[in-house]
Amino acid sequence: MDKQLLQQDPPLDMPPQKRSSDGGTQKKPLESTEAHNRRRLFGQIKVFALTYIGYSLIHFQRQFWSIGKTYLTERHPELNKSVLSRFDAAELCSYAIFLYVCGIIGDKYNPRILLTIAWFGIGVFFALLALGGYFEITSEVYFFPVFIGIGMFNSFLFPNCVPILAKWFPKKTRGLFVGFWASCNNCGNLIGIQVGTVLQDFYGNQWEALQAYAAVFVIVWSVLIFFFLVPDPKEIGIKIEDSSEVELSIAPIVSPQLDTEGKKLNLLGYTDIARSEKPVSFFKAWLLPGVMLYGASFFCTKMAVYCLLFRLPTFFREVMGYSKHEIANVSNLLDIGALVGSAVIGGSTDLTYGKRSPVACVTVIIAIMATVTLVILGPDYSSLNTSTILVLMFFLGFCINGLNNVISSACSADLGKQEALKGNERGTSTVTGIIDGTGTMGAAFGQLLVSFTQQGNEWRYGYFLVIAIDISLTLIPVGIILTKEIAWMKDRKNHQEIQKQQIRENHNSSLIQ
Repeated sequence: MDKQLLQQDPPLDMPPQKRSSDGGTQKKPLESTEAHNRRRLFGQIKVFALTYIGYSLIHFQRQFWSIGKTYLTERHPELNKSVLSRFDAAELCSYAIFLYVCGIIGDKYNPRILLTIAWFGIGVFFALLALGGYFEITSEVYFFPVFIGIGMFNSFLFPNCVPILAKWFPKKTRGLFVGFWASCNNCGNLIGIQVGTVLQDFYGNQWEALQAYAAVFVIVWSVLIFFFLVPDPKEIGIKIEDSSEVELSIAPIVSPQLDTEGKKLNLLGYTDIARSEKPVSFFKAWLLPGVMLYGASFFCTKMAVYCLLFRLPTFFREVMGYSKHEIANVSNLLDIGALVGSAVIGGSTDLTYGKRSPVACVTVIIAIMATVTLVILGPDYSSLNTSTILVLMFFLGFCINGLNNVISSACSADLGKQEALKGNERGTSTVTGIIDGTGTMGAAFGQLLVSFTQQGNEWRYGYFLVIAIDISLTLIPVGIILTKEIAWMKDRKNHQEIQKQQIRENHNSSLIQ
């Protein structure tokens, strides 16, 4: 990480000026490149760590809640699995709906303040959930608003974290670092299940104690966010070049103004949005190049991810006959695969001219092959040994969850800082909210679809077939994006050749004269 970040070549910025004792302005000497690089690297590490760990804490609570459900139902049978599922659905729907709104808000107000309020609000609702356990509250009227509130405040996090990361990490390394950042949910799942198990053993069946710990963690983190998070590197005199190396190398040669027929060049088939100091509107953000297509891609990938997340433990218990510890180990392999896949897939997209679709397309094809294989296995699942299952789970996490993380973060950041915006940076949060909200709608729809198909076809056609269809449908929008980006590269290359030919002709003409 250090090597890649230090290889960037920023302009030297003048450090902030300060007042001298006589009332004049005292200028500090120019900052050296080495000092600037160190300061930028420290800022990137701090922003990454603050947001990554903070978001992981949210998934601590989700694991705590999953662990505590069994104890809650044993203590209060009226809060059965069906009721608890409705609580989860309320949180998921609230999260999806408010994502669209919070994306717009994120482009209008200070993201540091918004994130502080969001983390603090989530902590408060975690505390209310814990109080419900301590006071033996069983009323659904109490719990539904609590879960809706958790989903609402949680929806502020992703649309505001991604724009901050997009400002701190340039396009040429964004796939690796921002893509890996999105694995914070998997990291939270991995560590949360371990911490939750230890706490549950210590407190017995007091599930509310775990929620109280989650509340304290998150509220403390909101304070750290308020005092230490720097949303924009420009605030501390750091400028980060956002163009990829290929775009920088051809920028002096290629002119995006007019093509040979005198028509304005439109490389992706969309009209440009005029530069404005105002935030990009919600409806205009939908019309930005690639937003609808990546939204459709995320709709499919997140549907598959949540089918794995919510249904996989039941599958291993009912079909494979695994114990709780075996199920935890298999689920951990899924998250570990996601961690590795986010870094590898994201880093690979940085090598393809700053375009994400070639690697995404290959990953989708591999994921289709893996899921179709699981469908074909059918009733023979129980004959598979544990080692094979672990390898399959790691592979699914690598491909499906890894691709899902890259689309939700790196691709969203790219779309919010693309050329069509003409330098207007107040659109990244709205775009991120649109893509994540669309994906969450897919996740909710996927749960309904699996439940419906599984009733008559059981696990073979009601579970892995749905996941295989989800991933297969992803190939359609990703393929369209790939076609457009290939055309973009061809147009860039043609204009570069035309420009070089004109330079040679002008040079020959000057020699003749």
